[in-house]
Amino acid sequence: MDRQIIPKIKAIHKLVATEVNVEKLKNGLQWYKIHEEESRICRLDVILGRGRPAEKHKLVAKAVGELVEKGTERFSRREIAELIDFTGTRLIKSHEPDASCFTFYFNPKYDIEILDLITEMIIRPKFTAVELISHIKRSKQKLEEDLTIPSFLAFREATEAIFGPHHPYGYNGDQVAMDELNVEMLIEYHQQEYSPQRCSLITSGAFDKEFEKRVREALNKWDCLNNNIELAVPTPQLASGTFEITLGNNDLQTAFCIIKPTPGRNHKDYYRLWLLSIILGGYFGSRLMKSIREKLGLVYDIQAFFDSFVYSGIFVISGECKRSASTRALKEISGELDTLTNVEIDNEEHEMVKNYIAGGLMSQLDGSFSRAERLRTILAEGTMPINPQEELENIRAITPRQILETAKLYLSPETFMAALVN
Repeated sequence: MDRQIIPKIKAIHKLVATEVNVEKLKNGLQWYKIHEEESRICRLDVILGRGRPAEKHKLVAKAVGELVEKGTERFSRREIAELIDFTGTRLIKSHEPDASCFTFYFNPKYDIEILDLITEMIIRPKFTAVELISHIKRSKQKLEEDLTIPSFLAFREATEAIFGPHHPYGYNGDQVAMDELNVEMLIEYHQQEYSPQRCSLITSGAFDKEFEKRVREALNKWDCLNNNIELAVPTPQLASGTFEITLGNNDLQTAFCIIKPTPGRNHKDYYRLWLLSIILGGYFGSRLMKSIREKLGLVYDIQAFFDSFVYSGIFVISGECKRSASTRALKEISGELDTLTNVEIDNEEHEMVKNYIAGGLMSQLDGSFSRAERLRTILAEGTMPINPQEELENIRAITPRQILETAKLYLSPETFMAALVN
């Protein structure tokens, strides 16, 4: 190979991915299997519940997700910790707005022990007042630390402003809500939401037929409860404008969050909004990065992203700048939004952004664990999995005219709410 010759750069038109086999257990649990012969490690993801929209009390979904590993009917907290440590297992917990997710990486030689532990944690956790008090204390300490971070506070206040303080996606956890939690609330939420018909399982990596058999035997014993409670999630309030928050004595720097509610992943305009977020501020060569950071030097960092939930979505522009430059930075951002809603994107930028997204999709398919991570994210947003090739074709089919029409519909500058934290 002559390394002085630059290889040809070609657009990605076909994505090749590991096959996903789907099995539905007798109790309604959906099981996705991504096998990889070369892997020496197993990954198991559990996606459970309906998150914040199903709460009767604020913060209870996260509390349940955090405390299932603090003791079960058969295992004490110490025994769980020792088993995880002895087997070299790694447990990652994430609590999305619409689900709680648990990811286990483990050596397949310990699959019997780990599967036993997983079923105990999700089916038979033991919630105690002692562990709840410890969880509340940790949560308060974490909140105090987070509230000193301007970017965290800006996003927190902006989401509350557009959704409302009592909306599942808008309310902010505070010490009052934490102190109101009790064990009965945790038990009620667990019984209501941790059921097989509200559970998705993903196994990826090095697992064999014997492991599959043990999974079926363990999880088919999980009773399917008749608790199909319909959720009523209010429509986000249409708020716009700008407000400022002063944090401490920092008069040099400002964090900003410019935000508005949008449809979510299940909407027909999902891919167009995703594409618009990349064009505006989703990569290093984006419009906001080029004009406001590189050309004008007004911000330290800036980005735009589109986040989707089961019942809604948000389009966000965030960054940090000198306090003296904040007014001009907001004006320039408004100008970029105005351009996006009035001028059709040229073919060169259009193709570049679509190729960037195609490269991102390809990286999500690099191995069974990356594929599982992508699938976990989709399931946590309440969406049925879509073939990556179909997703790529949906992106490539979007025209410059459609991008302009979608920008006009959703991204008018005057429809955004801006939160500034000094």
